[in-house]
Amino acid sequence: PPETACTNLCFSGLVLVGNRDFNPANPLENCRAKLLEGYWRAPVTREEYMLLCHDMLSSRVPNLEIKGPVISHCFLPDSCCVKGTLWAGPGCTVQENCSLENCVIMDGASVGRGSRLRNCLVGPDVTLKPGTEITDKYLTILGD
Repeated sequence: PPETACTNLCFSGLVLVGNRDFNPANPLENCRAKLLEGYWRAPVTREEYMLLCHDMLSSRVPNLEIKGPVISHCFLPDSCCVKGTLWAGPGCTVQENCSLENCVIMDGASVGRGSRLRNCLVGPDVTLKPGTEITDKYLTILGD
């Protein structure tokens, strides 16, 4: 019950996407779950999936060892500036002189040279032109 809860998170658990065939339209399709006491977030929307990635990378998820705040499954040039948290999926491309702050870049996406992104979820197979600048205070979702 809420009056006896130690946190405003009412349930314990976590749903993790565990398949490369992530479908942003239906994030729970092709996934597996790992329960973690003291944390709950079910990524039903793309926004919730991005917040889940940030929670994991920022060590807000108890009992989960993540070597964050940056996890990149792709090559990041030395000229890139990364702030906050970053999840860069396999098969994505980040070109030189980019600034990435609190971003999730899905598999197959491409971020053009000199782009500045803050609080963005770049969807699968999205291509951002060189010099793209999106510095939203909250969240910008790029792609379908």
